[in-house]
Formats: sequence, structure tokens, C-alpha cells
Amino acid sequence: MSGTEPEPAAEALDRLQAVLDRTVPIAPLDELRRSLDRRPAPQAVLGQIAFGFDSSVFMRLAVHRRSADILDYLPRHEAPLIIPGQAIQEFWNNHFKVIDTVATSLKKRFEQLAQDVHKLDPEFGDFEAQMQSLLDRFQESYGHVYDENTLKNVGGMLTILQERATCPFAPRVRFSKLVAIRHTTKTPPGFKDPGDGDFFIWVDFLFGLLVSVLEGEKTFRSIVLLTNDQKPDWSTGGVPHPVLSAEVGALFGVPFDVWDLERFATEVVRALETPSDDAARDVEEQRIDASPPAAEPG
Repeated sequence: MSGTEPEPAAEALDRLQAVLDRTVPIAPLDELRRSLDRRPAPQAVLGQIAFGFDSSVFMRLAVHRRSADILDYLPRHEAPLIIPGQAIQEFWNNHFKVIDTVATSLKKRFEQLAQDVHKLDPEFGDFEAQMQSLLDRFQESYGHVYDENTLKNVGGMLTILQERATCPFAPRVRFSKLVAIRHTTKTPPGFKDPGDGDFFIWVDFLFGLLVSVLEGEKTFRSIVLLTNDQKPDWSTGGVPHPVLSAEVGALFGVPFDVWDLERFATEVVRALETPSDDAARDVEEQRIDASPPAAEPG
């Protein structure tokens, strides 16, 4: 242990490094067989799944078409919610590509208007060029200004996650040599990208979960990483890379899966529409209470 981190964090880092560096065994053959057979990981109840959010999903949570349902569900989720620290950095670096600002909303509307007018007036081209120049100048000056609805949704999402999620950073220097070796040997995740961002998404996620386990805060029966990244260093055809599943198995002894945001939204809607055991019991008790008394024997 380094002696500088709190006890659970220090132990978590030692365990994590041992698995990622293969100084303790993992079981990739079992996971390879499962992957080749296309056997899905055993599915736990949604509330018993520990979720991690990579930047491609985190950036879209507040603007997804089912964002209201997702934000309604997250406060009641019982298992850990982990936002890797690396995902926060990538959110800020890339959020303008995903979230509509006033300028991008105007540009989309203008492009639609231009398409409609082109059908009627072939001379519209000169005006289109002038309007495009004006929009470009507007983007330069006001591209950072969110439209009101988007700003409200993003603020609501961050408020919920501040209360419910943890945002861990694993030490970068400690894992810097390891990330280089894993990249050279094409060990997932991240071998499809020149940078180290995917690796540190993974490390931050596993580190945060290990600390949660060691502190005894929450329990879970399955682990799911939410990502819209379709590259094979995460998953292929919806099946996680077997090495990632084996690393999760060595650390936590539970199944691992990878979902995109659409799958998560579908499961959230299903969970919201399915009454909990307590709610179902209350409904049944109310039904019994409302039943007419049995007729006394004549």
C-alpha cells in the first residue's frame, strides 16, 4: 500500500492493480466460452445492478428522449452508481458536440428551412450563404449558451448524481506503466484508440466499486457499464469483451455486461412500470380491505 490513501482506498488500489497486472489469476477461458456461445450474463433486477457511466452515455443522459424517466428513476436506485472521474473530464471537453446550445438549435432550424425553400426557389442560394455566415458568427460569440430546456435538464441530472453517485479518480501515475503495456498487448479497453481515456474510465469505475464494497455501503448482484461506444475493445454484438468480464469476475465474483443508453432507458421504463413488492403488497391489502364482507350463513 502507498500509505497515503484512506484504508479502503489503499486496499482497493492494491486489489485492482493485482488483477489488471495479472499478478493474481483471472478466468478468461470461462468468459470466452460464454462469449462464443452468445450466452447472456445472468440478469439481476435493475435495482441490484451496479452501474458505471462512460462519457458517451453521461453526456446524453439529460437529452435522451426518455430523460425524464431516467432522472425519475436514478434517485431510487439501490445499487452503486459510479461516474468515473475520467468521464467528467471528457464531458466538459466534448459536451458541445452532444448537447444543443442556442446556436446549434438555430442552425438546425435554419438548415431545415433551407431545405424547404430550395424545393420552391432555386435562387435561394445567395441568401443561404449570407445566413450561414451570420450563423457562424453567432456560433463564435454565443455557442456556449444553452437553450433553457437543455440547461434545466442538465442541472437536474447533475443535482441527482451529486446526491446518488460517486465520482472516483484512481491515481494516474500509479497505473501509467500498466496502461502502456496493456495498450501494446491490445488488452481491453482502449486498444482501438491512441489515447488512454478508455483505460482510465475502466480503472476509475472498478476502483470506485471496490471502495464501495470495502466500505460496505451498498450491495449488488451484477455490474453493467453504460456506453454508446461500439468498438470491440468494449463489446462485440452486445457481448462484452471476455477479458473485461474476467477482470470483473476476479474482483467481484459477479456477472458483467455492457449496455448502451437505449437499453438502459428501456429497462428503466420497465422498472418504473413494474410495481415493487411493497407497492404490490399495499395494493393487494387495499383490495382486500375494499372487498364486501362475506354474507353470514342463513
